Amino acid sequence: MILILTVITSLISAQTECVGISYSTPCYGICQSFIDNNTNGICDIWEKYNEEKNEREDINYKKIKDKKIFRHALPQVIIISIIIIILAEFLNKRIKNIRLILNWILLISTIISSLSGFFLYFSILDSHRQTLYSLHIQSSTIFFIIAIHHTIKRFKCMIKTNF
Repeated sequence: MILILTVITSLISAQTECVGISYSTPCYGICQSFIDNNTNGICDIWEKYNEEKNEREDINYKKIKDKKIFRHALPQVIIISIIIIILAEFLNKRIKNIRLILNWILLISTIISSLSGFFLYFSILDSHRQTLYSLHIQSSTIFFIIAIHHTIKRFKCMIKTNF
C-alpha cells in the first residue's frame, strides 16, 4: 500500500515539477517529468508553460504599445514647468525671493518623486499603482526641468575662471 501511494505521489509531483520548464528550448524527454499526451515529441508541461508565458508577454506588449505620452499629462506638465520658469525670470527683478519659490518647487518635486518611487518599488499602496506611477512621472519631469534651469543659471558659479 505504501509503495502504491509513493508511486502515485511521485507521478503527481512529476507532473507539476519540471526542471526544464523555464528553458527556451523544448524538452524532448530528458527528465523524469516528461509527459507527451499529444504525441508530438515535446513535453506537454513545457508547452503549456511556454504558451501561457507567450500569452502574458503578448498582453504586456499590448499594454506597453497602448501607452501614450498624454496618459500622464507630460506635455501639460512640461509646458507648465517652462511657464513657471519664464515667469520666475521675468519677476526676478520685482520679487526678491522668486528663486526661493523655484527651490521649494524643486525640493517638493524631489520628495514626491522619491516617495512615489519608493512606494512603487516596494509595492506599497499597490491598489493605487497607476496614480503613483503618474505622480512619479510628473514630479520627476518637474524636478528635471527645474534642475536643468537651476544648473544653467548657476553654471557660472560652478566653473570659476580667473581671467
